[in-house]
Amino acid sequence: MLEIFRKNYFINSVLLLPYLILVRLGMFFYPPEIFAANTRLFQAGFWQSVSGYPILCIIFSHLLIFAHVLLINYLHIKHKLSRSSNLFAGLFYILWVSIIPQVVIPDVLIANTFVLIALENLWKCYKKKQINVHVFNSGFFLGMAGWIFPPYMIFLFLGCIGISIMSRLRLLEVLQLIVSFSIPWFLWFVYQYWNGLPAGPIDFIGQTGIQWSWLKWNSSWVKSAVGLLFLLIAILSFILYMDLKSKKSIESQKKIDILYVFLILSVPIFFIYGAYGFHLLYVLTIPLSFFLAIKAGDSIYGWIFEALHLLIVGLIVVSQWQLM
Repeated sequence: MLEIFRKNYFINSVLLLPYLILVRLGMFFYPPEIFAANTRLFQAGFWQSVSGYPILCIIFSHLLIFAHVLLINYLHIKHKLSRSSNLFAGLFYILWVSIIPQVVIPDVLIANTFVLIALENLWKCYKKKQINVHVFNSGFFLGMAGWIFPPYMIFLFLGCIGISIMSRLRLLEVLQLIVSFSIPWFLWFVYQYWNGLPAGPIDFIGQTGIQWSWLKWNSSWVKSAVGLLFLLIAILSFILYMDLKSKKSIESQKKIDILYVFLILSVPIFFIYGAYGFHLLYVLTIPLSFFLAIKAGDSIYGWIFEALHLLIVGLIVVSQWQLM
């Protein structure tokens, strides 16, 4: 199955859409919860109204994920993270987000859209004299991601570290990043004040603190297996750090380093924002998709990744079709 997507052909990119629908087909027959009740998007009146139409929400989530797939593959190929131009990054992203079917449209899934755009802008800073536009865009889109999904506020550090890796970080860039990062929050405050609503965008603070609820995912063996699989691949990514960067250009190595910063900054999220529960795993989907694509594209042991692919698909089928 993976060999179909080893080449970057247009038809192969199109085939990722039916593949996505096929992998997530169980959601149409056993629709999970549309939104987590305590999320910012669910609190918006529009989303509360559309939550009564689960099929439409599921279709929207499929289209959103497919947009992410196209963007991830574009980033993976354009920035030459792998020695071959393959579509594995988008395929693994489909698998990762599908193995966590607890909520149809979690906040973090929409926030991932802005994180990917921010990554693109960070990567564009390499060897450019004028990076002001990219710095502003990175900060703004990371701010949007943080407003939608508060745990992503920590990615303000991703912006700072990313700029320092790709270019030279000066005080001007830091200030510009902080200002642009704050714009979505400022606009929300203005909207709340203008409409006479309580200035409550900081309500997420009540969900912070060292919490261990994520350790209670062992309510079923499927959830335990999913959590352990994410943990195992994350650990292997660190072990294979030098291998993933080998035989790559300096530019590609720096971009891979930013993905590792992404992964490292994800760790405190699981402790500080444990109240968000199982779907915190969506945070790991972007870096792990890139890492697996790099290794699968460069490795001569394709059967290992084919076996991993079948394992994940099996867990998805068992979970979505409620077989156990």
